[in-house]
Amino acid sequence: MEGVLMAHAIFQAIDLGENFIPMKINMRRDVLGRNSVPNPSPWSVHMANGTVIRLPDHVPGRPADTVAYVHDINDNGLVVCSLHNADRYILVGKFGLFDCATQTLELINVATPGITPGLFDVAPGAINSSGQVGGYGWVDLIGRIGFILNTSNGQGTLVGSFAADSPLFDLNEHGHAVGQRAGYPTYFNGSAPIPIGPPNQMGSAVGITDTNLVVVNFEGNYAIYNGKMNTLTPFTDGDIIDLNASRDIVWSGRWPALDTAWLTSGGTTTRVDQLFPAGSGWSSIRPTAMNDRGDIVGSAQLHGKSHGWLLVAGYRIPDMETTFARIIWGIINDGAGVQAIGGHLRRIPPYGPLRELLEALPQTLSHQLESKMRHTRFETPRDAQIFAEWARVTITGFLLQYRERH
Repeated sequence: MEGVLMAHAIFQAIDLGENFIPMKINMRRDVLGRNSVPNPSPWSVHMANGTVIRLPDHVPGRPADTVAYVHDINDNGLVVCSLHNADRYILVGKFGLFDCATQTLELINVATPGITPGLFDVAPGAINSSGQVGGYGWVDLIGRIGFILNTSNGQGTLVGSFAADSPLFDLNEHGHAVGQRAGYPTYFNGSAPIPIGPPNQMGSAVGITDTNLVVVNFEGNYAIYNGKMNTLTPFTDGDIIDLNASRDIVWSGRWPALDTAWLTSGGTTTRVDQLFPAGSGWSSIRPTAMNDRGDIVGSAQLHGKSHGWLLVAGYRIPDMETTFARIIWGIINDGAGVQAIGGHLRRIPPYGPLRELLEALPQTLSHQLESKMRHTRFETPRDAQIFAEWARVTITGFLLQYRERH
């Protein structure tokens, strides 16, 4: 009950310019992408403040070593990229780390403590806000093996098995990662790899949220794995493009609706092209990524030319007091605490006025809740979940102490 958030997303469309193809977006709304007209580098970041930063086309002081591909951008504006040498091969044991703040490109060596074998053809799949990079490299006679490297302190670890091909493709803010092992989807919970799905179902885990929801592709059939609950839910509507921590899903249709993209959020499904202002000229909408705010990026046609776009999600809470009341009332009733609270049998009215609900609680608990609510803002659906998690711990802890005293 406490997870209910009565919020409605209102999207604002922003033109990211001609010939720009967005690939990733962070929580600051910085957008990483590729330019179809290089000039001279094909990679750039459209910062949230409107500034456009072009990545260098080569490593400083090493003109033969070029930026081959960009993979991810974290919330601090750090971009991880693969590097090619003069022979167009990926640099042995190294990848690039570009800092948007200083506009510098640093060469990162994967051969660090904890990552002992010589990895070559390194592909850094993702980077989190702590500076951890998850990816994979090749090992002779074995194949791909996953690694997690902390770029801030140089500490790393191998994730996988030397007995099987085991790359990593994505990781979250907790250092949990996803990938494959011998052709089967795998979730790494920070200490051990866990196989996903039936033992005979080949596929790949391709994305993970900060709430440990995992996008799994079973050879064209998608599913969502919950790493916390160890449950697997098939997604039969189409092909998942991206999934965020609030369980919003951007996905594409299948035949005969291959060119149609959809957003499923809060139990409602909407065509992505209907999120743009009517008559604005946008067509052939192709989303590529979404962040935990619910912002979506992609490419489209605008007046006959290819443009990148950003849909900024704003959330309107029609009645915050009712939302707080539903969360608190649900927690109290789940814990069978109605009769005990306040030392009397007064029934807390379901979804009633927030003031009436708080007045029925012991003063100490009521003051704690009021103080927290004054400083809480519901800017995304995830904000309500965070408040609910805090409220559950606070209320259940108070009830436990109350019962022990009485």
